[in-house]
Amino acid sequence: MDDSRDFQGDEYLHRMPPHSREMEEAVLSAIVQEPVEAMKAALEMLTRESFYLESHQMVWDAMARLHARGIPPGRTVLVEEMRTLDRLADVGGETFVMRLEAAVPDASQVRTHCEVLREKHLKRMLLDEMHAVEDGLYSRAAPAELPEVLDKLEAVTTRTAMALDKSEVVTGAQAVDACIEQGFYEYQDEEGRHRWAKVWGFPCGLKHLDFILHGFRRGGLTLVLSMPNVGKTMLLLNMANWFAGHEHPTLFFSLEQPRGEIGHRLLAIRSNVRDDELSKEKGIDPKVMLEVKRSADELRAMPLFIDDRERLSLRAFKSEVRKAVRRHGVHVVMVDFVQLMDKSDMREEREDLRYSTIAYGMKALARELGVHIFIASQMNREAVKRSIEGTGPRLGDTKESAGLEEASDIVLGLWNPKVKKKEEDDDEAIKRASRLVNIRVLKNRHGPGKGLRADVSMLPGRAEMRAVLKTGDVDEVDDLMGAEPPPDDAEPMDLDL
Repeated sequence: MDDSRDFQGDEYLHRMPPHSREMEEAVLSAIVQEPVEAMKAALEMLTRESFYLESHQMVWDAMARLHARGIPPGRTVLVEEMRTLDRLADVGGETFVMRLEAAVPDASQVRTHCEVLREKHLKRMLLDEMHAVEDGLYSRAAPAELPEVLDKLEAVTTRTAMALDKSEVVTGAQAVDACIEQGFYEYQDEEGRHRWAKVWGFPCGLKHLDFILHGFRRGGLTLVLSMPNVGKTMLLLNMANWFAGHEHPTLFFSLEQPRGEIGHRLLAIRSNVRDDELSKEKGIDPKVMLEVKRSADELRAMPLFIDDRERLSLRAFKSEVRKAVRRHGVHVVMVDFVQLMDKSDMREEREDLRYSTIAYGMKALARELGVHIFIASQMNREAVKRSIEGTGPRLGDTKESAGLEEASDIVLGLWNPKVKKKEEDDDEAIKRASRLVNIRVLKNRHGPGKGLRADVSMLPGRAEMRAVLKTGDVDEVDDLMGAEPPPDDAEPMDLDL
């Protein structure tokens, strides 16, 4: 049987991966000639894998080790470092390093040369991943399904495009020093002081919740769990309004409500106008309408994107999110709610396994793209009954599958508190309790805070939530975090936008 890969003959089979010996030597030469500035520029754009030839990788390794110790990698110290590493003979001896120093290329062109190497490295990475996809298509033992192939192709092209746009290359394993460096960075505030209370992710605008969680991190997955009509959609829209208004482009998938209803709620949130003031029957006050128009203009200028399709499969979700990240630089993705996702094309027969596949697929996508994904979910019947009784949700209360909770980094449980016995005849107390939503942290993979509560109040006739701080809770957070809570006038503020 003819193999289509042989169609182009030896020219196809013996192609060399994209690389340039001349450009690699030009970059190394520039570093030897200008060991401070050129090395700084190269480190911003290149990694070890940016060099195709092994001898050049060895030289780069020695240069990087010297730079890490604060030593400019000039010719003399580079030769000694290569000798210490027992690599000098492998690269051609001291003569090779001397040739780098004497090379003609202008060190001032190092950025241009680095761009060429970075692009060739990306091409090699793309080829490697495309070959893996190709092998799956040719495999007879375990042939890849077409939807799986399409998903992999989208992931490959998206990662490559993002690396090209951001001038950085995503590689596999990294030395532990890179992990340690990131860890120390997370322990510092903007002034470089070490403290636990630093916000590590995106603040959502609910001051108490932000203080407990330190924000929502890139690559994370949050499950918002509640019974019907408690306010999970309203909570997510408030967060979306905050995120998009604070330079975090947000994509909101509304599987339950059409975009017109979502737009109405966002206008109410942004303008602080009561719903009954927008009633067509009674007429709208001109001053109220001016405020709504002002809010509409603000919303139009915000990087907030609404997708209200009726059918959303996991594959379609991944595809749309990848496009949104590439086109709009999206940081936050929300799905309202997961039980309405289309599962008809999934191979799993059991419903719980389908939800597990969705959850772990979303988690993998969040890490792949560096976004934070929120998914709203209904609770099971037993949890609904407990919530009515006022005891609140627990881990394991997710409707259909525990896989949603297992895959999530953070699980937030929402419920309305029960009216106290002595207040059962107090109409005002009943109204107040009906507007209060308890948000309990049921799981936080990133640290302390499990069991702590941030209450929010939905003001009457208004699609708005305000944080209700509990002194006792803040004291608990103090003990756990070892830091003072933020003052009342500090960012992030209450959601009274």
